[in-house]
Amino acid sequence: MAWQATTGLRWVEELIGGNFRSIAGRSWRLPDWLEELRTSGQLKPPETAVLQRMIDGLAARGDSRAVALQRAHE
Repeated sequence: MAWQATTGLRWVEELIGGNFRSIAGRSWRLPDWLEELRTSGQLKPPETAVLQRMIDGLAARGDSRAVALQRAHE
């Protein structure tokens, strides 16, 4: 989990490249994985910011599961 919270998270961020429209609502596993990372206790502030940007980007493009993640942690 520690590797996923650092290297894995950065790799996914690079793969998405800010193009959340192409991913939102199309990735079955991504929102669950982001939630697992969030609750893992492995994230440090820089990674927490990356994770939040990803959740926000997906939510802004209409991913209902990402919206649920936002609401769960308000």
